[in-house]
Amino acid sequence: MLMTLKKIKNTNGVIGIFFSKRFISGHKPAVLDDVKKHLLHMVNIAGKDSVSIGSDFGCILSGFPDGLFSVDNLQSFLKILPKNLREKIAYKNALSALKKQLK
Repeated sequence: MLMTLKKIKNTNGVIGIFFSKRFISGHKPAVLDDVKKHLLHMVNIAGKDSVSIGSDFGCILSGFPDGLFSVDNLQSFLKILPKNLREKIAYKNALSALKKQLK
C-alpha cells in the first residue's frame, strides 16, 4: 500500500478510503477513530489532495466499522476529521480527479 500511495501522490491521482474493517483493522472490530487514523495515514503519505471517500458501501463482506454502516453515518465521520480536510475528503479531491479526466 505504501508504494501505491506514493505513486498516487507522484501522479497527482486520488485514492478513496474503503470502509471495510479488513482494510481498516485487519479483521478485528473497528470504530470511527480507527477509520480516521487510517485516513490520516493515507494523507500523510499521499498528501491532502490525493485522498477521498471511496466507499460505496457495497461489497463489504468483512464488516463495517462501528458507527459507519451506511451513507447516513458519513457526516458523523467527517466531523471527527480535521476541519481543513473535511471538504477535500468528502468531495473536492474526487471532483478534481473527475474534472481532470473529463477534459
